[in-house]
Amino acid sequence: MGRIVRCGCLWSAVLGIVSVLTIHRPAFSDERDWCDYLYLPPYGEDQANALEDYTRCLTSGELDDERMSDVYAARGILFRRTDRLEESLSDFDDAIELTPDKSAAYWSRGKTWLEIGDIGLAIRDFTTAIELGDGISFYYLDRGKSWLVAGNSDNAISDFDAFLVLAERSLMNENVDHWTTEIVRDLILADVNPEDVLPFMGRLTKEERESGYNLLIEAQLRALQGDQAHALSLFAAAIPELNERQIIRVENELLRLGFGNMTSDGVWSQSDQVRLEECLKSGCVIEIVN
Repeated sequence: MGRIVRCGCLWSAVLGIVSVLTIHRPAFSDERDWCDYLYLPPYGEDQANALEDYTRCLTSGELDDERMSDVYAARGILFRRTDRLEESLSDFDDAIELTPDKSAAYWSRGKTWLEIGDIGLAIRDFTTAIELGDGISFYYLDRGKSWLVAGNSDNAISDFDAFLVLAERSLMNENVDHWTTEIVRDLILADVNPEDVLPFMGRLTKEERESGYNLLIEAQLRALQGDQAHALSLFAAAIPELNERQIIRVENELLRLGFGNMTSDGVWSQSDQVRLEECLKSGCVIEIVN
Protein backbone atom coordinates (compact mmCIF):
# COMPACT_ATOMS: atom_id res chain seq x y z
CA MET A 1 0.00 0.00 0.00
CA GLY A 2 1.36 3.44 -0.93
CA ARG A 3 1.94 6.37 1.30
CA ILE A 4 -1.19 8.06 2.54
CA VAL A 5 -2.36 11.19 4.31
CA ARG A 6 -0.80 11.14 7.74
CA CYS A 7 -1.32 13.37 10.75
CA GLY A 8 1.14 13.78 13.58
CA CYS A 9 -1.70 14.36 16.05
CA LEU A 10 -0.68 13.32 19.48
CA TRP A 11 -1.87 9.94 20.29
CA SER A 12 -3.73 10.66 23.60
CA ALA A 13 -2.28 7.94 25.87
CA VAL A 14 -4.44 6.75 28.69
CA LEU A 15 -2.29 6.66 31.81
CA GLY A 16 -3.30 5.48 35.23
CA ILE A 17 -5.57 2.94 36.85
CA VAL A 18 -9.20 3.39 37.72
CA SER A 19 -8.63 3.82 41.43
CA VAL A 20 -5.94 6.53 41.14
CA LEU A 21 -6.74 10.26 40.99
CA THR A 22 -4.66 12.80 39.10
CA ILE A 23 -4.35 15.73 41.47
CA HIS A 24 -1.78 17.86 43.25
CA ARG A 25 -0.08 16.65 46.39
CA PRO A 26 -2.26 17.44 49.43
CA ALA A 27 -0.86 18.51 52.78
CA PHE A 28 -1.24 15.92 55.54
CA SER A 29 0.54 15.75 58.86
CA ASP A 30 -0.53 12.23 59.72
CA GLU A 31 1.43 9.55 57.85
CA ARG A 32 -1.36 7.02 57.81
CA ASP A 33 -3.91 9.49 56.46
CA TRP A 34 -1.44 10.43 53.75
CA CYS A 35 -0.96 6.78 52.74
CA ASP A 36 -4.71 6.44 52.32
CA TYR A 37 -4.71 9.26 49.76
CA LEU A 38 -3.36 8.20 46.37
CA TYR A 39 -2.55 10.75 43.71
CA LEU A 40 -0.70 11.08 40.41
CA PRO A 41 0.99 14.47 40.15
CA PRO A 42 1.44 16.46 36.96
CA TYR A 43 4.60 15.84 34.95
CA GLY A 44 7.59 17.52 36.55
CA GLU A 45 9.41 17.67 39.85
CA ASP A 46 6.31 16.69 41.88
CA GLN A 47 6.74 13.16 40.58
CA ALA A 48 9.91 12.72 42.60
CA ASN A 49 8.01 13.75 45.73
CA ALA A 50 5.25 11.29 44.90
CA LEU A 51 7.71 8.43 44.48
CA GLU A 52 9.15 9.21 47.91
CA ASP A 53 5.66 9.36 49.40
CA TYR A 54 4.66 6.01 47.93
CA THR A 55 7.88 4.36 49.10
CA ARG A 56 7.33 5.72 52.60
CA CYS A 57 3.78 4.37 52.61
CA LEU A 58 4.88 0.93 51.44
CA THR A 59 7.30 0.65 54.37
CA SER A 60 4.93 2.12 56.97
CA GLY A 61 3.42 -1.21 58.00
CA GLU A 62 -0.01 0.43 58.16
CA LEU A 63 -1.56 -0.82 54.89
CA ASP A 64 -3.55 -3.99 54.22
CA ASP A 65 -2.88 -6.07 51.10
CA GLU A 66 -5.47 -4.31 48.94
CA ARG A 67 -4.17 -0.88 49.82
CA MET A 68 -0.56 -2.00 49.36
CA SER A 69 -1.51 -3.28 45.92
CA ASP A 70 -2.99 0.12 45.02
CA VAL A 71 0.16 1.93 46.13
CA TYR A 72 2.45 -0.46 44.23
CA ALA A 73 0.33 0.06 41.10
CA ALA A 74 0.37 3.85 41.50
CA ARG A 75 4.14 3.88 41.98
CA GLY A 76 4.51 1.57 38.99
CA ILE A 77 2.72 4.12 36.83
CA LEU A 78 5.04 6.88 38.03
CA PHE A 79 8.07 4.70 37.34
CA ARG A 80 6.78 4.20 33.80
CA ARG A 81 6.21 7.94 33.35
CA THR A 82 9.82 8.57 34.35
CA ASP A 83 11.19 5.79 32.06
CA ARG A 84 12.17 3.52 34.94
CA LEU A 85 10.55 0.59 33.20
CA GLU A 86 12.13 -2.33 35.08
CA GLU A 87 11.08 -0.79 38.40
CA SER A 88 7.64 -0.23 36.95
CA LEU A 89 7.34 -3.92 36.07
CA SER A 90 8.52 -4.93 39.54
CA ASP A 91 5.86 -2.80 41.23
CA PHE A 92 3.09 -4.17 39.01
CA ASP A 93 4.32 -7.70 39.78
CA ASP A 94 4.00 -6.93 43.50
CA ALA A 95 0.56 -5.39 43.02
CA ILE A 96 -0.66 -8.46 41.11
CA GLU A 97 0.79 -10.86 43.69
CA LEU A 98 -1.13 -9.08 46.46
CA THR A 99 -4.45 -8.81 44.55
CA PRO A 100 -4.37 -11.15 41.54
CA ASP A 101 -8.03 -10.50 40.67
CA LYS A 102 -7.62 -6.75 39.98
CA SER A 103 -7.70 -6.07 36.26
CA ALA A 104 -6.14 -2.60 36.35
CA ALA A 105 -2.71 -3.79 37.44
CA TYR A 106 -2.52 -6.23 34.51
CA TRP A 107 -3.54 -3.43 32.14
CA SER A 108 -0.90 -1.09 33.55
CA ARG A 109 1.79 -3.78 33.39
CA GLY A 110 0.77 -4.45 29.80
CA LYS A 111 1.34 -0.77 28.98
CA THR A 112 4.83 -1.03 30.44
CA TRP A 113 5.55 -4.17 28.39
CA LEU A 114 4.32 -2.25 25.34
CA GLU A 115 6.80 0.56 26.02
CA ILE A 116 9.60 -1.97 26.51
CA GLY A 117 8.66 -3.54 23.18
CA ASP A 118 7.64 -7.01 24.36
CA ILE A 119 4.38 -7.19 22.42
CA GLY A 120 3.64 -10.81 23.35
CA LEU A 121 3.70 -10.09 27.08
CA ALA A 122 1.73 -6.89 26.57
CA ILE A 123 -1.00 -8.81 24.75
CA ARG A 124 -0.99 -11.46 27.47
CA ASP A 125 -1.54 -8.88 30.21
CA PHE A 126 -4.18 -6.95 28.26
CA THR A 127 -6.02 -10.23 27.63
CA THR A 128 -5.99 -11.05 31.35
CA ALA A 129 -7.26 -7.53 32.12
CA ILE A 130 -10.09 -8.03 29.62
CA GLU A 131 -11.02 -11.36 31.19
CA LEU A 132 -11.10 -9.78 34.67
CA GLY A 133 -12.24 -6.27 33.80
CA ASP A 134 -15.98 -6.49 33.19
CA GLY A 135 -15.97 -4.67 29.88
CA ILE A 136 -13.54 -1.79 30.47
CA SER A 137 -13.09 -0.28 27.03
CA PHE A 138 -9.47 0.90 27.16
CA TYR A 139 -8.25 -2.66 27.71
CA TYR A 140 -9.47 -3.47 24.19
CA LEU A 141 -7.96 -0.28 22.75
CA ASP A 142 -4.48 -1.03 24.07
CA ARG A 143 -4.63 -4.69 23.06
CA GLY A 144 -5.73 -3.57 19.59
CA LYS A 145 -2.72 -1.25 19.38
CA SER A 146 -0.51 -4.17 20.40
CA TRP A 147 -1.99 -6.46 17.76
CA LEU A 148 -1.33 -3.76 15.19
CA VAL A 149 2.33 -3.53 16.21
CA ALA A 150 2.50 -7.33 15.98
CA GLY A 151 1.20 -7.16 12.41
CA ASN A 152 -2.17 -8.80 13.13
CA SER A 153 -4.60 -6.25 11.68
CA ASP A 154 -7.60 -8.61 11.89
CA ASN A 155 -7.29 -8.95 15.66
CA ALA A 156 -6.56 -5.24 15.98
CA ILE A 157 -9.71 -4.30 14.07
CA SER A 158 -11.77 -6.69 16.21
CA ASP A 159 -10.46 -5.08 19.41
CA PHE A 160 -10.95 -1.55 18.08
CA ASP A 161 -14.55 -2.44 17.23
CA ALA A 162 -15.08 -3.76 20.77
CA PHE A 163 -13.52 -0.62 22.23
CA LEU A 164 -15.80 1.71 20.27
CA VAL A 165 -18.94 -0.29 21.10
CA LEU A 166 -18.12 -0.09 24.81
CA ALA A 167 -17.13 3.58 24.56
CA GLU A 168 -20.41 4.45 22.86
CA ARG A 169 -22.30 2.89 25.77
CA SER A 170 -20.31 4.69 28.44
CA LEU A 171 -19.72 8.20 29.70
CA MET A 172 -16.98 8.43 27.07
CA ASN A 173 -19.58 8.67 24.31
CA GLU A 174 -18.82 12.34 23.69
CA ASN A 175 -15.18 11.45 22.89
CA VAL A 176 -15.92 8.60 20.45
CA ASP A 177 -15.15 10.74 17.38
CA HIS A 178 -11.74 11.59 18.83
CA TRP A 179 -10.86 7.95 19.46
CA THR A 180 -12.25 6.84 16.10
CA THR A 181 -10.03 9.36 14.32
CA GLU A 182 -7.03 8.11 16.30
CA ILE A 183 -7.84 4.50 15.36
CA VAL A 184 -8.14 5.46 11.68
CA ARG A 185 -4.77 7.18 11.90
CA ASP A 186 -3.12 4.12 13.45
CA LEU A 187 -4.64 1.78 10.87
CA ILE A 188 -3.37 4.02 8.07
CA LEU A 189 0.13 4.22 9.54
CA ALA A 190 0.13 0.41 9.70
CA ASP A 191 -0.75 0.24 5.98
CA VAL A 192 -3.99 -1.61 6.62
CA ASN A 193 -6.16 -2.24 3.56
CA PRO A 194 -8.41 0.79 2.83
CA GLU A 195 -11.40 -1.57 2.67
CA ASP A 196 -10.85 -2.29 6.37
CA VAL A 197 -10.29 1.35 7.34
CA LEU A 198 -13.30 2.94 5.64
CA PRO A 199 -15.91 1.35 7.96
CA PHE A 200 -14.30 3.25 10.85
CA MET A 201 -14.69 6.49 8.88
CA GLY A 202 -18.38 5.63 8.63
CA ARG A 203 -18.66 5.62 12.43
CA LEU A 204 -17.76 9.30 12.68
CA THR A 205 -20.50 11.85 13.18
CA LYS A 206 -21.41 13.84 10.07
CA GLU A 207 -19.73 16.96 11.46
CA GLU A 208 -16.47 15.17 12.24
CA ARG A 209 -16.41 13.23 9.00
CA GLU A 210 -16.74 16.47 7.05
CA SER A 211 -13.80 18.15 8.77
CA GLY A 212 -10.95 19.01 6.43
CA TYR A 213 -8.57 16.45 7.89
CA ASN A 214 -11.03 13.55 7.71
CA LEU A 215 -12.14 14.50 4.20
CA LEU A 216 -8.48 14.30 3.14
CA ILE A 217 -8.11 10.91 4.79
CA GLU A 218 -11.19 9.52 3.08
CA ALA A 219 -10.12 11.02 -0.25
CA GLN A 220 -6.81 9.20 -0.06
CA LEU A 221 -8.50 5.94 0.90
CA ARG A 222 -10.85 6.27 -2.06
CA ALA A 223 -7.92 7.06 -4.36
CA LEU A 224 -6.09 3.94 -3.21
CA GLN A 225 -9.24 1.96 -3.98
CA GLY A 226 -9.10 3.32 -7.52
CA ASP A 227 -12.21 5.47 -7.11
CA GLN A 228 -10.61 8.63 -8.48
CA ALA A 229 -13.87 10.49 -9.11
CA HIS A 230 -14.97 10.09 -5.49
CA ALA A 231 -11.48 11.00 -4.28
CA LEU A 232 -11.43 14.21 -6.29
CA SER A 233 -14.82 15.30 -5.00
CA LEU A 234 -13.66 14.74 -1.43
CA PHE A 235 -10.44 16.69 -2.02
CA ALA A 236 -12.46 19.57 -3.46
CA ALA A 237 -14.64 19.56 -0.32
CA ALA A 238 -11.61 19.32 1.97
CA ILE A 239 -9.63 22.31 0.69
CA PRO A 240 -11.84 25.08 2.19
CA GLU A 241 -11.80 23.27 5.55
CA LEU A 242 -8.03 22.96 5.89
CA ASN A 243 -6.03 25.05 8.30
CA GLU A 244 -3.02 27.01 7.10
CA ARG A 245 -0.48 24.41 8.16
CA GLN A 246 -2.32 21.61 6.35
CA ILE A 247 -2.53 23.69 3.16
CA ILE A 248 1.20 24.37 3.34
CA ARG A 249 1.77 20.61 3.56
CA VAL A 250 -0.38 20.03 0.49
CA GLU A 251 1.52 22.79 -1.34
CA ASN A 252 4.89 21.31 -0.42
CA GLU A 253 3.85 17.83 -1.45
CA LEU A 254 2.58 19.06 -4.83
CA LEU A 255 5.86 20.89 -5.34
CA ARG A 256 7.85 17.78 -4.40
CA LEU A 257 5.79 15.73 -6.85
CA GLY A 258 6.60 18.15 -9.67
CA PHE A 259 3.35 20.08 -9.99
CA GLY A 260 4.78 23.60 -9.71
CA ASN A 261 4.70 26.37 -7.13
CA MET A 262 1.74 27.67 -5.18
CA THR A 263 0.38 31.14 -5.78
CA SER A 264 2.46 33.92 -4.26
CA ASP A 265 -0.30 35.04 -1.92
CA GLY A 266 -0.63 31.57 -0.41
CA VAL A 267 -4.35 31.38 -1.18
CA TRP A 268 -5.65 28.12 -2.61
CA SER A 269 -6.76 28.94 -6.17
CA GLN A 270 -8.57 27.21 -9.00
CA SER A 271 -5.25 26.50 -10.70
CA ASP A 272 -4.02 24.83 -7.50
CA GLN A 273 -7.13 22.66 -7.52
CA VAL A 274 -6.40 21.69 -11.14
CA ARG A 275 -2.84 20.72 -10.17
CA LEU A 276 -4.20 18.63 -7.33
CA GLU A 277 -6.55 16.83 -9.70
CA GLU A 278 -3.70 16.21 -12.15
CA CYS A 279 -1.61 14.84 -9.33
CA LEU A 280 -4.33 12.40 -8.31
CA LYS A 281 -5.01 11.33 -11.87
CA SER A 282 -1.32 10.49 -12.26
CA GLY A 283 -1.53 8.21 -9.23
CA CYS A 284 0.28 10.38 -6.69
CA VAL A 285 -0.39 10.04 -3.00
CA ILE A 286 -0.02 13.18 -0.90
CA GLU A 287 1.40 12.95 2.59
CA ILE A 288 0.28 15.46 5.20
CA VAL A 289 1.94 15.53 8.61
CA ASN A 290 0.72 18.07 11.18
